[in-house]
Amino acid sequence: AMPKTGEVRYDVCLWLAKAYLDEKRYDDCITLLEQARFSNWEGQSTPRDPFVSALMARGKGAFDQGNMESARADFERALTYPENLEVGRPYVETNAETHYWFGRALSALGRVEEARKAWETGAGQHSSKDPKLVFVNVTPTQDEYVLKCRTALEVLQ
Repeated sequence: AMPKTGEVRYDVCLWLAKAYLDEKRYDDCITLLEQARFSNWEGQSTPRDPFVSALMARGKGAFDQGNMESARADFERALTYPENLEVGRPYVETNAETHYWFGRALSALGRVEEARKAWETGAGQHSSKDPKLVFVNVTPTQDEYVLKCRTALEVLQ
């Protein structure tokens, strides 16, 4: 019975977005979050997190099916900060996974120099081996993909 517009309560909209993610309804999750409007506290990333998760999952599916242009578009979009989600770019990004997959899709499309740039960005990101920074959460996944980006760059040499 929830309204079909983005004019719903913040928490209800995020619950629905998470449900769509859990059900692998990535298009529905992305569409919902594209239409919703949020007002966040500083440092909050919640509305963007499910948006990026849905784009990454859909992009990986397209990649696995050989649809590299769709995969590339989803990975590139996952690097954005849509205004309606009211989540700003952090002072230190930790999205090496997105850069890794974006680079893979670009490489598969024959756009090797652009892939190199994506992997350079991911490879240069903060990892747990770097000094700790305030408000920067480095996950094992971040560490894994920083290394994957570095490896991808070595393979290009």
